[in-house]
Amino acid sequence: GLLSVGTQLPVNFGGCGLMVDSPRIQVAVSRSEGDDEFNAPTQSIERIRQIVGRTRLALAARAGAEMELPVRIVVGEMPAAHCGFGSGTQLALAIGVGVQTLLTDLQLSPSEWALALGRGQRSAIGTYGFFHGGFLIDRGLDQASPTSPLGLRIEFPDWPIAIVEFPELQGWHGIEELKAFDRIVSTPPPARRIMESLLNDEIVPSLFQRNYSWFTNSIFEFGCRSGDYYREFQKGTFHSSPVEKFVRHIRDSGWSGVLQSSWGPTLAVVLKDANDWDAFRHSIGPLQGIETRVNLTHANNVGCQIETQRFPVP
Repeated sequence: GLLSVGTQLPVNFGGCGLMVDSPRIQVAVSRSEGDDEFNAPTQSIERIRQIVGRTRLALAARAGAEMELPVRIVVGEMPAAHCGFGSGTQLALAIGVGVQTLLTDLQLSPSEWALALGRGQRSAIGTYGFFHGGFLIDRGLDQASPTSPLGLRIEFPDWPIAIVEFPELQGWHGIEELKAFDRIVSTPPPARRIMESLLNDEIVPSLFQRNYSWFTNSIFEFGCRSGDYYREFQKGTFHSSPVEKFVRHIRDSGWSGVLQSSWGPTLAVVLKDANDWDAFRHSIGPLQGIETRVNLTHANNVGCQIETQRFPVP
């Protein structure tokens, strides 16, 4: 969730987020014998082509030499788009870093990657999270900075996380999302200060102290306040009335740490330990009025993992 929205504040956006183990992005990058090859869902091919092109330009600018060797990209796993997973940023960085690892020893910083690939224009959580994992805070954009600075990274406790997906629903994205942000009423300074206080005085210390109840209650309040920024477009704090109904039911069943990622519709529910998983699944069973997928995951505290393999030249 974001700390603030609009354009009237000296420091805008910023917020917090968590990287999870699944769903995940998995890509394989190798050299192609001919032209570039892309083995991925049809709707992603053009985006992948653009990512590869922007990666080459960034690496060539740093190296002072062309980076034109053809590559083969195979996308093995990818979560649903526009559902709150930040899959666009993760796909772009996975391909970019994969191409960089294949072609050169050059290294780019997270902020350089964000600029090169056109990410982090509001939240930089996905960019920093790709490289570092964990629970992250970015402090927001000022007028002079193209990317938010990383404010803090915390190892997330071993609390299980239930992911609730709604396959029939999507969050705002693309042109419609941009139009929505243009129309959102700017967050007044006092409201941003409340969000910063929640983050600094409640959420962060609760994580350092591994205090489950304190964390889940404070992160729920943070998420609700952030979701209220989009109330005009969602007609509520959460993505839609079915999602809001799920949130109410989950909270009434005793699970306080319910979160919606960005525009949603995906929900995450922070559980206390592995024994909670069966009880949680049972508690939401009677509410299945719309198609859902519920899976268990954990925090990813390590970031991206790169495996390299050399094949003999025939």
